[in-house]
Amino acid sequence: MRSKELSLSVKQAIIRLKKQNKPIREIAKTLGVAKTTVLNILKKKEHTDELSNTKRPGRPRKTTVVDDRRILSLVKKTPFTTVGQIKNTLQEVGVCASKSTIKRRLHQSEGFTTRCKPLVKRRVWRRKGTAHDPKHTTSSVKHGGGSVMVWACMAASGTGSLVFIDDVTADKSSTMSSEVFRAILSAHIQPNASELIGWRFTVQMDNDPKHTAKATTEFFKGKKWTVTQWPSQSPDLNPIEHAFHLLKTKLKGKCPKNKQELKTVAVEAWQSITRDETQRLVMSMRSRLQAVIDCKGFATKY
Repeated sequence: MRSKELSLSVKQAIIRLKKQNKPIREIAKTLGVAKTTVLNILKKKEHTDELSNTKRPGRPRKTTVVDDRRILSLVKKTPFTTVGQIKNTLQEVGVCASKSTIKRRLHQSEGFTTRCKPLVKRRVWRRKGTAHDPKHTTSSVKHGGGSVMVWACMAASGTGSLVFIDDVTADKSSTMSSEVFRAILSAHIQPNASELIGWRFTVQMDNDPKHTAKATTEFFKGKKWTVTQWPSQSPDLNPIEHAFHLLKTKLKGKCPKNKQELKTVAVEAWQSITRDETQRLVMSMRSRLQAVIDCKGFATKY
């Protein structure tokens, strides 16, 4: 435990009382300090003629000069690397440093800035005056604000197809009409249901106008598919909304350079949602229903 440093005035008082031939015990009692403290001050004055406090070394640094160079080398090589990735890399070579320590080393070396792009937000480590260096920027995707419209399906046993609307529409737009919706259902419902559930299945969807259009209703009758009756304005009850949230979470940190890359990483992320995750969402339906009843139809935690 660090002891409290004596003020210069107290040290000077010790010297003054000693010159008056006061005994150590009396000096200590008069000034309210320990006898050993008085002795140490007198010894220091005798040997160095100094009374000022010496600078304490503080806690030892967690990183060496070599470690600091390694950290800088990592961000120079890969400016978009994260602090967590740097920490893992250091651990692989036996260096244990916290994220805050790594940040301090980088800040001491003329640190970081954050650049926000339309598609994703990423942090880039760079020196001052290099914000517009090509290796410190990412390509932005301008189409639709960097987004794509999708249709997807899932069951308790896993995720099904992820369909991009502009791949279906004749004009390559992201507008899904009732006709486009029926085309997607015709191509994907039966194969996905057969793989995830079996030949006997029930279709669940919300009351979007495309879903309740007369042509869509007739389409379901023609296919002889059973459709669950669903209340209007009920996102709290729809488990696929949470599956889409999982998808967005998995896409964080991705940096596709164009629309096709965005589609590729989206499909990979959708397929990476596990069976345990989809099963948990579907099995939560009883809790969702009870929560809506308890809240008398108002918003729930879901």
